[in-house]
Amino acid sequence: MSRIVVGAGGGAYAPNLLIRPATVNDIDGVLAMRRALTLSYHPADFDAHPDWAERAASVLANMIAGPTHRIVVADSGTGGVVGCGTARLDVRLPWPGGSATTGEIADMWVDPAARGHGVARAMIDDLVAWCRERGARAVTLHSTPAATGFYERVGFHVGVPSATSERFPQMWLDF
Repeated sequence: MSRIVVGAGGGAYAPNLLIRPATVNDIDGVLAMRRALTLSYHPADFDAHPDWAERAASVLANMIAGPTHRIVVADSGTGGVVGCGTARLDVRLPWPGGSATTGEIADMWVDPAARGHGVARAMIDDLVAWCRERGARAVTLHSTPAATGFYERVGFHVGVPSATSERFPQMWLDF
């Protein structure tokens, strides 16, 4: 676990903020962050899909329990989740000269009130380290246009627009 260093702006969350692995007790908070992330770029109608939370909670519980995913949360110090991020491994047979395993980061979100204090940086550092420790040779992600500059500042490079969405460029970090 890593404690966040308070940024120059101070803030209500930063002094006691802790980045840690998610537990099943964090599922509601992580789903709230996922909902906010989705609504930030897509006008999803969650009311039209009342079973979404139940289905997502089931998937998230399996991801938390399994060995191929790491979900981290930014804990406000009072038990509230103010950020989250996910990493997963794409494990493949190795090449003769090294690993073919890659990591993928997704679902990064920090509550707007907690931004500007190093929360996203601490989460991304944790997730990248987790991928690297498990033999990944690179980490990829798809960025929103608003977050691309952040990912470049932490070492990711912009690739070509993804086949699934030209709005969200694929980015990578080689080790």
